[in-house]
Amino acid sequence: SQGRPNVSFEPMDITGPLSCADASFELIHARFLVGFQNTASWPVLLSECRRVLAPGGILLLCEAERGVSSSPALQRLEGWLTRALFEQGRTFSVDGQTIGIVHQLGRLLQEAGFVARGQCPFLLDASCGSPLYPSSVREFEVTYALLLPYLVGSGVVDAAIYTSCYHQMLAQTRQADFRCLAFDVSAWGCKPGGTNR
Repeated sequence: SQGRPNVSFEPMDITGPLSCADASFELIHARFLVGFQNTASWPVLLSECRRVLAPGGILLLCEAERGVSSSPALQRLEGWLTRALFEQGRTFSVDGQTIGIVHQLGRLLQEAGFVARGQCPFLLDASCGSPLYPSSVREFEVTYALLLPYLVGSGVVDAAIYTSCYHQMLAQTRQADFRCLAFDVSAWGCKPGGTNR
């Protein structure tokens, strides 16, 4: 929309080989991939990222753990999502209660051959009255409406129970005493061979 000549968009399936030339990027920023990556496809993706990065190029990964909140209904919805992802092998959780990815990012980067690695945890506050609150409430509303067919189809919850819980979540997240925190991690590494930043 801004007519910039140095930006292009190309849809592709990141679970397979990337349709990009070797050493064609200096930075890859990948966010919240855990929903469609399974544990076996992470090393494949990181290997492809290393291939398409120039020497010294940076891979930056941002992933989140399950949030915690004062809404019992939101906690149930997140629990069903976490369970479905776990049962489909899309998390690194040991028990299906967590996503289990944030503490694995450093290991995944190391095993993929990245150097000059680092990581930075950060906390997102979506509590009532916080700057993130309005967009977070809207995100909960849209996300969990869209997830109904997936979660019911995965067998972790009945449609009627889900719908009732969803409406409870909408009411509970709009209360003045609603509190919600999410724990995220940004992790990065450089492709060997360049001047690591």
